[in-house]
Amino acid sequence: MKSLSLASRVKQYSRRLTVLTLATAALLLCNTTIAQTYSIDNLIIDKVFTFATPPGAQTAGGYLTITNTGVEDDTLIGGSASFADVTQMHEMKMVDDIMKMRHLETGLAIPAGATVELTPGGLHVMFMQLTQDLKDGDSPAVTLSFAKAGDLIVNFQVVDRRQQKSGNETKHGHKKSDHSTMNHDSSVDSTTKE
Repeated sequence: MKSLSLASRVKQYSRRLTVLTLATAALLLCNTTIAQTYSIDNLIIDKVFTFATPPGAQTAGGYLTITNTGVEDDTLIGGSASFADVTQMHEMKMVDDIMKMRHLETGLAIPAGATVELTPGGLHVMFMQLTQDLKDGDSPAVTLSFAKAGDLIVNFQVVDRRQQKSGNETKHGHKKSDHSTMNHDSSVDSTTKE
């Protein structure tokens, strides 16, 4: 068995390190948009995404994480999006084996010192009366309105629903939920059987 000289081993190691560095950089570039972090006042917002919609869809859900680093509670009271006529805060939960969705009319509380996750199948931003399709790779701007912190513009990364890990999660670790089959009349609870 032939042994490599020290210079050859260093050169080989250097090539491997370069390949590893380039691979790491490529992975970071791919996840830059999803990993974008926003802040306003004492709020930190990250993991902002929505799913691509089929042509003509009228609704979409928006998902994100909000951390309140302050000593006072705040409330996500609404927002606006150029691609939807209506933007509301919604909650989904299972009640007697039936998935129920409701509009949070007074908004979504963000307690001081807490992190609130808006995820498919749970709390989420509800975009209704869509004026355009959401396409994979897009990142449309949405204004989130907080009672104390004010307005913040964030970009929702649009991801393909088929990029799912397994079961009920996307490749980014978010749970999935299909809003296209639900009644989104804000005056009544929406239900679907799972």
